[in-house]
Amino acid sequence: MAIFYGSADSLQVQLKGPFGSVAIRAVEVQLPADGWKGAVSPFSQAVTVPGITAASRVDLQPGAELLEEMRLAGMGLAAENDGGQVTVYAFGACPREALTLQATVTEVQK
Repeated sequence: MAIFYGSADSLQVQLKGPFGSVAIRAVEVQLPADGWKGAVSPFSQAVTVPGITAASRVDLQPGAELLEEMRLAGMGLAAENDGGQVTVYAFGACPREALTLQATVTEVQK
């Protein structure tokens, strides 16, 4: 296993094994309050994540404080990658404040 450290706000790990290799990196995702589209749930917001490819998987990891705020608001978040364009969906309530959360991007190569 090799670990590569990027800039201060990112971490990249590359794992190699008999079934291919997996590259994992941590990124920060910014979701402005006025960026949400839609009148009813699920609300959506396009997000720019550098280095995303069509094969990238994006997993959101809100911190404990944000998770509690989401629970109290009746809200859930999920990310989807459609050919390299990442969209975050808010289910239930629409976020009223800007959100900043960590995400991991996993790239699997065979």
